[in-house]
Amino acid sequence: MAEDRALKSAKKRIMQILWGVIVGAAALVLFLTAAANTSQAAAQTMAGLPGVGRLVRVVTFRSYRDQLASGQGQARVDTLMVHGLEDTALEKKINTALANWSEEMIARYHSDLEEMGTAGGREAVDCRLGRVTMTDRFLSVQLCGTIAQGSAQELTRWYTADLETGQLLELKDLFADGADYVDPISEEIRGQMQRQLAEDPHAGWLLRSEKQPTGFWEIAPDQSFTLTEDGRLVIAFDEGEAGIGVLGAVEFEIPAEVTDPIRAQNSPLAAA
Repeated sequence: MAEDRALKSAKKRIMQILWGVIVGAAALVLFLTAAANTSQAAAQTMAGLPGVGRLVRVVTFRSYRDQLASGQGQARVDTLMVHGLEDTALEKKINTALANWSEEMIARYHSDLEEMGTAGGREAVDCRLGRVTMTDRFLSVQLCGTIAQGSAQELTRWYTADLETGQLLELKDLFADGADYVDPISEEIRGQMQRQLAEDPHAGWLLRSEKQPTGFWEIAPDQSFTLTEDGRLVIAFDEGEAGIGVLGAVEFEIPAEVTDPIRAQNSPLAAA
């Protein structure tokens, strides 16, 4: 009888454990489904699910908040962190880069407040997660910032990690050593601007000319960039760098035909 009671007790305990696992799994599915359907940011951070691919998340590591009683300054800066990459060294690299930009935004905020002093100026700073793109080859995370002093300026920074090589990529890393990538990419962007301005003179692009001597002419060698899921290059600009303020931060997709002749042999860029 004692053995029977022990056996029944063990079976009951096993069923309780199994039921707990089933309920927990169901709750996880419901949570993920609800999050994906109700929050774009949550959906973007779910780069993989258990049993389907890597579970890689972009989470808020810490949040800086400041609200001056005088109303002169207000800041909301999130420091984001990638969690779940198999390459922990690469994960550390991208997290350091994400944290550095958040710290730069906070430092700029305090510096601006100090410069304004009691002159009566106001500033609001915001830093948050933008888009997230992940493939088997790369992970790309966008940080978006806004600095408002009367008028607001949108800022954008992309951080792209090569999951195959373990490298946090700079723009030059996509191309063969010594290749001139600035000129052909800049020429393509100017061409896109010119074609759009020809169709609509009010398109808003700030293309350098005699009438617009301070307009866009070429990208910086370390210009912010990302990649589409199929490997095409996308060049990103802060508000005012390439277009009028109402356009905000803008991007230009570069055809593979432009980048293919100069791409590095093991580059994540798509071939033409």
